[in-house]
Amino acid sequence: MPGALRQAGTPATTRHHPAAHPGDTAARALRCLGHAAIVALLWLGLTSQDATAQPTPCTPQHGRIQAGSVCLVAKVLASPEQPGRALALIVHGDGGAFLPPGYLASMERLAQRIARARPGDGVVFVQRPGYRSALGVSEGRAKTIDDDYTAENVAHMAAAARALRAHWDAKRVVWVGHSGGAALGALALGREPGVAEAAVLAGCPCGSVEQWRAHRNASRGRTSDSLWPNSLSPLEHMNGLQPGLRVVLLTGDRDENTLPRFNEPWVAQARDRGVDAQMIILPGLDHGQVAGSAEVVSHAARLMADAP
Repeated sequence: MPGALRQAGTPATTRHHPAAHPGDTAARALRCLGHAAIVALLWLGLTSQDATAQPTPCTPQHGRIQAGSVCLVAKVLASPEQPGRALALIVHGDGGAFLPPGYLASMERLAQRIARARPGDGVVFVQRPGYRSALGVSEGRAKTIDDDYTAENVAHMAAAARALRAHWDAKRVVWVGHSGGAALGALALGREPGVAEAAVLAGCPCGSVEQWRAHRNASRGRTSDSLWPNSLSPLEHMNGLQPGLRVVLLTGDRDENTLPRFNEPWVAQARDRGVDAQMIILPGLDHGQVAGSAEVVSHAARLMADAP
C-alpha cells in the first residue's frame, strides 16, 4: 500500500547498475587522445609560425635604423620633404637601460615641437644601444647602473647618424641630446669627424666624467659608488672637432646634476679648435626641465636653418 512502512525483516530494494561496456571505455580513451592530438597540432603550428616569422626590417619606415652591427629604435617624427634638407636627431638621457613612459613622452613632444618649428626638415628620435621602451628594444649594450658612454656605443650612435643622413640625403645634421644623450653627442663630435654640423647639448656632463660622478656621489652622500670607469670623458676626446662646427650647451641654474663648471673647460677647448661653442644658463630650470625648454627648440631650429 502506498505510504505503508516496510515491514521489519523485509529486505530493502537494491538497484543494480549495469557494468561499463568495454567499448564505451575505449571510446572515451579515443576521445581524450583526439583532444590531446588537436592541442599538439595547434602548438606545433604556432611554434612553426614563430620559427618562420620574419624579423622587423631595420629601416626608418619600420621605426629602426641599422647602426653598424646593431639595429636601433628610431622613431621618425618628420621626414625631410626632399634631399638636401636638415635632419635633427633627438637623443635621450640615462635611465639604466630603460626609458620610463613619462620621459619617453617628453622626448617625443620635444621632437614634435622641433618638427613644427622646421616644416620640411626631418626629425628622428633615436633610442640608445641596449635601451628598451614602449617603442621596442635597441640592440647593443647598456647597463642598469649606466656607465655606458663607451667607445662602442659612441660608434653605434655615430653610425646611426650617418645612416639616417644617407637615407634622406640630408645636408645638415643637428644632434639634440639631453644629459647622457648630450654627452654621447659631444663624444661623437670629438671622435667621429663630420658626424654632424651642429649640436644642442642640454644638461650635458661634457667635462670629466670622473669629476662629475664624484660630485654626484658627494651630493647624494655616497662614497663607494663607481666613478664610471667604462665611460669616456668628452673633455678627453676632442681631436675630431672641426672648425666651423656649431654647438650650444644649455644648463639650468637650478640643475644640481650637470653644473656649469663641468662644461666650461669643454667650451673653452672647443673654441680653441675653431668651434662656434657657447654655453647658456637658463634661469629657473633644473636638470630635467632644461630638456623641454623653449630654448632647446629655438636653438635646434636655428641651427637646422644654419641661421646666425
